[in-house]
Amino acid sequence: MAITGLFSCFALLGLLLLIPTLPVSVVLLLGGEKRAALRILCVPVGMIVLSILLTSALFAALWLCSHSMSSHPDRLLKMTFGFEPPPETCFLEAYHELGQDYAETVMKFRTTRDVVDRIVADKFVPGDRQACTRLCEHARDNLPQRVRSWFLPPSEEAARWYIAEPFEGRFGHDEAVLCYDEQTQIAYFHWFGVD
Repeated sequence: MAITGLFSCFALLGLLLLIPTLPVSVVLLLGGEKRAALRILCVPVGMIVLSILLTSALFAALWLCSHSMSSHPDRLLKMTFGFEPPPETCFLEAYHELGQDYAETVMKFRTTRDVVDRIVADKFVPGDRQACTRLCEHARDNLPQRVRSWFLPPSEEAARWYIAEPFEGRFGHDEAVLCYDEQTQIAYFHWFGVD
């Protein structure tokens, strides 16, 4: 992510400024000029501390966003597909992770065929069942254990498979797979985007 690169440059600049100012401040400190020594050191040390604090705040914000979206699947569906989930949609599980240069969303929900048709209308095309199953199995292997336990799309013929490449378009590699089992009316969705 570009902003963490900026924070790293800021910290590096602080370290580079610290190299010449540290000996000067030691000389001033030994000469009894404590205030002057601290004034000289405050700029580079402040730059280093500020970059560490800002990077930590960024990671905390990413974690909070991921946790919030995983806890509120209706908001996650709206953010992902661009419309409010209809009343007949029942969320079974949801997982969202936002990283510095990637994002991943996994959902399992019960809904009608009309809602699935609305979801796949713009970006998705019918996918080859075997290729989509392979993509889901690969995704499942890279998910956290708690998500792996419920993310297992059906492989039987009753399931309809859809694929979107790209899905969002804001990442270098960006693909989504949606599987809908018409018998159980359960939809499985996986999206992964990485720069």
